[in-house]
Amino acid sequence: MRVLDFAAAASLLVSAVAGATTTTHRTTSVTTKKVTTTAKPTTTKRTTTTKRTTTTTKTTSIKVSTTAKSTSSRKTTTTTKTTSRTTSTTPSATPNPIPQIKRGLSFNDPSLTLPFEGSRPITWAYNWASHPYFPSTASWPPDSFSPSLTFVPTLWSAADDLTSIWKANVARSVSVYDADAVLSFNEPDGCCWSCGNSCMNVSSAVSAYRTYINPLPSTYPGLSLGAPAVTNGEGPGVGLDWLRQFMAACSTCTVDFIPLHFYGSVLEPGAFKTYVSSAWKMFGRPIWVTEFGTTSGTEEKVLAWLGEVLPWLDAQPYVERYAYFMDNDRGVPYLLTPAHALTSIGKLYST
Repeated sequence: MRVLDFAAAASLLVSAVAGATTTTHRTTSVTTKKVTTTAKPTTTKRTTTTKRTTTTTKTTSIKVSTTAKSTSSRKTTTTTKTTSRTTSTTPSATPNPIPQIKRGLSFNDPSLTLPFEGSRPITWAYNWASHPYFPSTASWPPDSFSPSLTFVPTLWSAADDLTSIWKANVARSVSVYDADAVLSFNEPDGCCWSCGNSCMNVSSAVSAYRTYINPLPSTYPGLSLGAPAVTNGEGPGVGLDWLRQFMAACSTCTVDFIPLHFYGSVLEPGAFKTYVSSAWKMFGRPIWVTEFGTTSGTEEKVLAWLGEVLPWLDAQPYVERYAYFMDNDRGVPYLLTPAHALTSIGKLYST
């Protein structure tokens, strides 16, 4: 999967639980942060302090929005979501109810969600962290996260600096940002620190999931829980195989949906479709594709690739949500220009 374009994020966390038993097959040309299964465009990801850490300095200028956003301006209506929670790995005949609009944003700078204000296809966002202003509100322009979007918090790893703030940030995400789901560990199947892999072995991930993720619905009924998001690496102990081991070891855990990451050839949209559908067949749970993109290709080819995969994602009843990689201001293949206007990719994605 791609390295999250955390190039815009101030010191982000890249520490993780030690003891991961595998390394990813992907190589990335990233500035910092996420992973890709192949050379992905430079980007950065989150930061964490434990075991290994990478620090990134944010060099991009931040556009300060002049639109004042108050907590009271956020959506105040909440939707009760009934989710069928099962532990079977056999696909159910009918997938869980899905929202009509699936499209979301992956971001580091919350102010970069504002250009999509009022874009009907885009309804939610996440930033690989447990609140939209990670690592602190002082790091970003105040009140700059779009009030029209639902924020979905992520527990990137089981690092102490993340778990210590997790409970309070989930509570705030639910009450202020209308969170209806949470995401767990980011690419635990990889140990590429500059790529943003959280590098967790299966047993550590299961223990942390049971401690920090599984109990949440008892406090927030209807909150959906996402499995760890793996890469599309292939081989023993990586990608879907790592997730298969996790699901077997955590068979009594509540796992409502399967997040996936994918990066591949711009010439092979079929590989993306095969990967997503194979995960659905393997685990029988709704799919969230929380990172996806191509590893190379001209603007025209990326547009053609998206022109094929976006309608396909919308048409699959088992795909609940997805987020293209990513919402930053570095131009094509990302969503915004340095002037914070929509790129051709951004225009396609927001319509």
